[in-house]
Amino acid sequence: MKRYLCRYVHHIDGLPDFSALRFTKYNQYESIILLLQKYLENHGVKIEYGINVKNVIIENQNDRKSAKQIIFEKDGEENTIDLIEDDLVFITNIYHSVSIEVIRKNISRLVYPIIYEEISNMAKNLNEDDKVFITNFYKYAFVSIVLNWIENNMNENPKDIVNKVSNLVTGSIKHACLAINSNI
Repeated sequence: MKRYLCRYVHHIDGLPDFSALRFTKYNQYESIILLLQKYLENHGVKIEYGINVKNVIIENQNDRKSAKQIIFEKDGEENTIDLIEDDLVFITNIYHSVSIEVIRKNISRLVYPIIYEEISNMAKNLNEDDKVFITNFYKYAFVSIVLNWIENNMNENPKDIVNKVSNLVTGSIKHACLAINSNI
């Protein structure tokens, strides 16, 4: 989940209609990843796992971007790799290259209609302003939980987060719809 969220966060605009999704005829791992891995290993590339890349130092020179250093963490220890002109660096994770505001807006845009529809189904007699207010309340809570999870390196199991949120909101949305027009 963590790897896929980081890998595809830049495609979030195309998720509602699935236009951002790309499929291969066969299993993506076996048809792309394993073949690429074998090719690279056969050509002298050393592949290491358990490494968390923290940053890539990039210099701009004459309208050309050049990676100069990779900062990474392995076994809790921070290390660096100094790069030379002939080194090739491929960066596929764009999470840190977009602002948190872009991520917040995209997540908000996706969850708002889902929450609004749920509230509208629960409380058909609420006026539009109250529906929007309750929707925004739960939207901000959900988005904050997701952003906090991302900022904490996505260590917590997403299923555990979903269970906690589910336990918290069970019955509370209905209660909010009933309570907004009264003095409870």
